[in-house]
Amino acid sequence: MKPNITSVINVFPEFAHIQWTIEDPNGNAGAIEVLRSTSPDGPFETVAKLPAGSYYYRDMDPGARAGLTYLVIYRIRVESAKTPGEFVISEPRTLNYDLIYNIQPHRARIGRTARYNLKVMLERVNGTQYLFLKKKLF
Repeated sequence: MKPNITSVINVFPEFAHIQWTIEDPNGNAGAIEVLRSTSPDGPFETVAKLPAGSYYYRDMDPGARAGLTYLVIYRIRVESAKTPGEFVISEPRTLNYDLIYNIQPHRARIGRTARYNLKVMLERVNGTQYLFLKKKLF
């Protein structure tokens, strides 16, 4: 049984999306805990307790505030279903918040592409013209 965090994605400002896999050929995985810290050395606090078979979590309060940069570190702790009290902890994964004023160019391109695809889909489905306006942030 070995948990591995595959992705930690910042969906600013709503939440942070944490996704993981568990290598468990014998079916020993039990309850899952999501741990969070702002320091690599800890202490890690338990953010959520999830049932076995959960593979993602949305952290609704990762500590980000507009205009500031935060370092958030996540770990996954999996309890053994066959031996209660025995835990396996994943390697830490980092979520760096380069908030809205420091958006990388590739993220802006992804946003433009997503808006364009949504516009085309809505026009084809509904048969009407749509116009999406960007929100000014200043």
